[in-house]
Amino acid sequence: MWGLKDLECFGPVGNELSSVQKAALALFKAGLTGNACTLPADPDWSQIHQIALDQGMMCVVYNAIKSSGISVPSEILRTFQAESLATIRSDRLQINEINALFGEFEAKEIDYLPLKGIDYKALYPKPEYRWMADADIYFRKEQYQEISKILEARGFVFDCESDHEYIWEKPGVLKLELHKVMTDPSYQIYISRFKDGFEMAERVGNTHRYRFGATDQLVYATAHFTKHYMSICPNVRNLLDMYYLSKDPKVDQKKLDEMLDGLRLKKLYSYAVKAVDCLLNDRPFDENCLMILNRTLTNSAEFNEKRKYFFIAASMNKGGSELSSKSKNKTLIYRLFPPVLIMKYKYPVLRKAPVLLPFCWIHRAFEGVFFKHKLVNVFMKEYKESPDQVRAYVEEMEKLGLEEWVERVDLR
Repeated sequence: MWGLKDLECFGPVGNELSSVQKAALALFKAGLTGNACTLPADPDWSQIHQIALDQGMMCVVYNAIKSSGISVPSEILRTFQAESLATIRSDRLQINEINALFGEFEAKEIDYLPLKGIDYKALYPKPEYRWMADADIYFRKEQYQEISKILEARGFVFDCESDHEYIWEKPGVLKLELHKVMTDPSYQIYISRFKDGFEMAERVGNTHRYRFGATDQLVYATAHFTKHYMSICPNVRNLLDMYYLSKDPKVDQKKLDEMLDGLRLKKLYSYAVKAVDCLLNDRPFDENCLMILNRTLTNSAEFNEKRKYFFIAASMNKGGSELSSKSKNKTLIYRLFPPVLIMKYKYPVLRKAPVLLPFCWIHRAFEGVFFKHKLVNVFMKEYKESPDQVRAYVEEMEKLGLEEWVERVDLR
């Protein structure tokens, strides 16, 4: 039984993890391990529900409540039950659609490399425990036209194109991200290792499906977690992916150490996997494990917006701990006048006509001054108060060995 006294291993309330975060983690552990847990009297179920929703852990928490016999207000319990069932239904629809797509890819001799959640589901106690917001597939660029015909025939609608993927969606069924390259090109260290997925992956039998070996899969998951950790915080599923992948006996430890060293990720990887190991196996956490859990569970829009600013400012400052006036000014200009890479999400016309960027800036400025005064105030507050916060962000990156990742980000 993992009771209230055991929650103290997470550290003092108000320091790294709040009482609500601790309760959510206790429920995550209970759901994933099948062990019962107890919670403090009268926990804030509305906040626990929000964390479960943000983290895609609704089924895990609902099963933990049932298996532990925890007393929950009937209205809250019905909400958890309904959303858990909806998650299971969504999971089944996603899997059926993905399998149907793969069948058509095979029939048309289209090569494909599933990424992230599609392959990770099998690692979890139940497939619905690894909820997916979307499905990621790497493909050969020369086969895109054939793929797009298949998607259109299956009811998918093209949404948008980014610098590294095409996004399609079948409403109510599946959001699909087709990767032109393995990741966002802004992350120079990341992209230096994962240039062509097909060169790294292995073909599965006589099919056209490709799959990373156990070691490459683990390194890819670690790099993906890092990308999100630096800017917009990841979720607990990204941590669990790394942990479960690390338990594969096929992982070559020597190769893993060499790859992580080359990517400057050995320190972050060790703390991230240790954080999950401590959670699931009742071991004491250290400061950096707590820090990673806190950032992972803090997934509000406000926090992510601040995190994104610290990331941009630190990158403009090339990782220096003292934020110079020049870097502050460059960051403010970047925020006020973002490049096409950022603006094209709000103004899709830029994908076809990037020369219209100055006009989009004018529209954005007009909207910000006359309709979104708060946005202007946020930017100016960031400018005035940022040095100490950016310094703390850089120190956090240094604790995890990510200095070079910050220095080598390309925000053009």
